[in-house]
Amino acid sequence: MFKLEQEMIPILKKHLSEKYQTKYFIDEFNSGNGIADLVFTTEEVNSSQNYLLDYELIYIVFKYFN
Repeated sequence: MFKLEQEMIPILKKHLSEKYQTKYFIDEFNSGNGIADLVFTTEEVNSSQNYLLDYELIYIVFKYFN
């Protein structure tokens, strides 16, 4: 299949953009709990909006998956 992640990312972007009709991707997204190779959304996020991080909810989800 793929020998390197670098070969996989463009293929994933192509197929995900076709399936979900999106163009909003971020490569190597540092989330604080690790680095995701690819993150995407179906909606454009307005960069002027301020988002508050709910660290308690992040902790609960993180504990659940561990």
